[in-house]
Amino acid sequence: MNACIAPCSSESHLHVREFDITALSTPDTPSLLKALQESHGVAQIALPADLECLSLHIYDRSHAFFELDEEHPQKKENMIDKEKGLTGYHGVNGLGGNNRYRKGFILEKNDTLKVDFAEALSEWRTRIHELASLVLRRLASELSLPLNTFETGGLWGNVCTNGQMHLKTYSDDASGDDALSVRLSPHKDPSVVTLLIHDGPARHGLQGLQVEVDHEWKDIDGRSGPGVATLLVGQLLALAVGDSAVEAPRHRVALPLSSLEIPRTVSTFFFQPHPEQTMRSLRADDLGKKSNSKGDVNYGTFAEWKARQYGAYFKKGRKGQPGGLMGKRMY
Repeated sequence: MNACIAPCSSESHLHVREFDITALSTPDTPSLLKALQESHGVAQIALPADLECLSLHIYDRSHAFFELDEEHPQKKENMIDKEKGLTGYHGVNGLGGNNRYRKGFILEKNDTLKVDFAEALSEWRTRIHELASLVLRRLASELSLPLNTFETGGLWGNVCTNGQMHLKTYSDDASGDDALSVRLSPHKDPSVVTLLIHDGPARHGLQGLQVEVDHEWKDIDGRSGPGVATLLVGQLLALAVGDSAVEAPRHRVALPLSSLEIPRTVSTFFFQPHPEQTMRSLRADDLGKKSNSKGDVNYGTFAEWKARQYGAYFKKGRKGQPGGLMGKRMY
């Protein structure tokens, strides 16, 4: 059954700042941290023309793959085997949970797919990882942290070579109803930062992506398409530096039922620590303390943190309640 709700007010929009990619590494440009603080953990980054073209190519090839019959040998060859990991393809509701209306790819770390555009896909991911590195260096600088905090040898290790990429498409039969249907339940991302790249122009805000502000859902007033990346602060960054420094937005996807005949396709890059990486507090009062000294100076390894969050999710699920802590189920 669709979760239908009343539409947001037309005046209920969250305005976000867009940055040029070159500004991220240029001193004396507008503050990325301040923009995120003012927009509840959301900002946008304009992508260079060659990266936009590469994104278009990836989406074209992905859509061609999605249109293959589910029994096609190429789909069967790339089907996710959860005994081996989460890399591969799944059909609609193939993994359950938040995939009731979605099908697509998941790639973990530097894994790849057995497809004819694998090389282009690898190049694309490398370019997006480079963008994430610029974002994280800029945030580290503005938070008065070492520039390599989220890189190899830094306090949190290299988060750009870990995590997951999801490329998924949503679609459903149109009903002609203007009520909103929640296609992805409310959650905060289990990442340091997340980058989203949508395939297609803005409609219903940013393709139905909404952020909760003061208990009200707001459409994001920003650009959509392969020429722009949407940046979301993840739970891990907010945890490390404190909610007062930067907020991880609680968000969802909600679209009018009447619009669901138009596919919604988006790539989501979750940047996370290595599973065995100890996640140290990055708050100024904690950085000078030794691990395990009095005071909460670390949160365990990422694997331990994730296990605690997954446990809470599944416990709620058994009681028939929504997984509000979510998203800990990252697929």
